Amino acid sequence: MNYPDNIVETIAAEYKSGKSAREVGEALSISWRKVIYLMNKHGISRRTRSDAIYLQHNKQIAPYKIKIHLMPDEEKLKGLALGLLWADGYKGNPYTLRAHSSDPQIINILISFLTLICGVPREKIRISLSTSDGLDVREMENFWSEKSSIPLSQFYKTTVFANRGKNNHDRRPRAENGVATLHIHNVKLVKILHTWINQYALVAQTVEHMHGKHEVIGSIPIEGSIATVEV
Repeated sequence: MNYPDNIVETIAAEYKSGKSAREVGEALSISWRKVIYLMNKHGISRRTRSDAIYLQHNKQIAPYKIKIHLMPDEEKLKGLALGLLWADGYKGNPYTLRAHSSDPQIINILISFLTLICGVPREKIRISLSTSDGLDVREMENFWSEKSSIPLSQFYKTTVFANRGKNNHDRRPRAENGVATLHIHNVKLVKILHTWINQYALVAQTVEHMHGKHEVIGSIPIEGSIATVEV
């Protein structure tokens, strides 16, 4: 059976937009088997099973466009944010970025990095707060919402730790305005951030071994990177 030439281009565009072969077929009133046949015939690359599963569970999340070619100020922002993430030790979770601080300036640096460099929409950022018993929770939530410019609708329920006495050492936050934790749920973004941090750590170690004779300038793009990276 012959199909119009433009149907192949349409299939490629629809599939690249995130639709499955079945969804493409439904949109074009052909079977999903014919969609796959035409894709194979015309060399249209198909997703791996893991990518298909990831996309199926994250369709509500628009692809993030990560900037690679950065201006000098953006390079500084990226280096500073990665340093903060490295120091925070968030790398234990392979699925979610969690970064916490009691300093609103640090939280805002990370938010700027995520939105300006990583392309994360502000509405995808979530914040959770934790504090010791005795602080005004509503006042604290309003404080962090104002400082971060993130609406309270994007905040998780605040965790309040009960006081346990002066002689009982525990891990409850003691900051005046509590501790804020940023949450971004994107497996591929976390993987890229891990790569960047490892690259920065390697350069830092190399420079240290050279007794500081060379200055580390700018950031290191991912190998084979292009202008934007979809995750």
